[in-house]
Parts: sequence; structure tokens; C-alpha cells
Amino acid sequence: MLNKSLYIFLLLLFIFSGSNLTFALAKTDPTKPPGKRYDNDQKIKKIKLNLEALVEGEKSWVIINSHLIKPGQTVAGIKLLSIKNGKALVSYQHKQTWLKWNSSSVKTPVKVKHR
Repeated sequence: MLNKSLYIFLLLLFIFSGSNLTFALAKTDPTKPPGKRYDNDQKIKKIKLNLEALVEGEKSWVIINSHLIKPGQTVAGIKLLSIKNGKALVSYQHKQTWLKWNSSSVKTPVKVKHR
């Protein structure tokens, strides 16, 4: 009797654990091309890029969304391509865009003395 109840328990355990596996496998569409797969319930997270600081010159850098990025670097998926005339050319999610420095958001401008 114990053998039969153990067999039934193991059979039920196998059936129910396998159903979770098949459910997880069925969530992806096999007809989609390989690579990153995004199902209907998953969305690519898009964020607004905010140019917070910009320094042009010999050692250029920018701060975008609280990330310090130098030309050629990629941080948090944001690649800084170039800095020209108060604008930064970035590549984000396979798109290139220019971010313009908005100096009106600076409340206290700082004067820098050159040595």
C-alpha cells in the first residue's frame, strides 16, 4: 500500500513540475529570429536622456542621467560618440541622437580661472 501511494505521489509531482516547465517554454515564440526576445508582456524600457553637465576641451566628458561618460565610453547602454558646440552625440538603443546643453537649468554659474 505504501509503495502504491508513493508511486502516485511521485507521478503527480512529476506531472505538475513538468507543466511549469512546458508553460515557461511556451512563453517564447519560436518563429521569431534568434537574439533578444521580447514577448508581448515584456517591453523595452525606454528612458529619457538628460544631459546634466558638459565639458569640452582636451579632457572632454559629459554627465547623462547621473553617469559620467567620456568620448568612446559606454555606460548604462549610453555610448558617447562626440562633443561639439555644447552638444553631445550619443548612441542609445541603436539610435543616434544629439543632446543639447541647456544652460538655463544652471542656477549658479561658476567662473573658472585658467592658469
